Amino acid sequence: MFRKNISDMKPTLFFLSFILLLSNISAATIFNCDNIYSISGRIIQSKIRIDTTDISNNKIGKQSAD
Repeated sequence: MFRKNISDMKPTLFFLSFILLLSNISAATIFNCDNIYSISGRIIQSKIRIDTTDISNNKIGKQSAD
């Protein structure tokens, strides 16, 4: 029964975590919390850097293969 209850609660837990994420973003924008904003900005920048390096590596690989 305990596992069944947890599986039933998964959508609500996901919804609550999503609300917490939105509340963190809104708190950062309204109150200008530099710590939250800088941490999220660093994460986004690192993801973009990873994506661009993957794209450039794929282009270089295709050009050398041709």
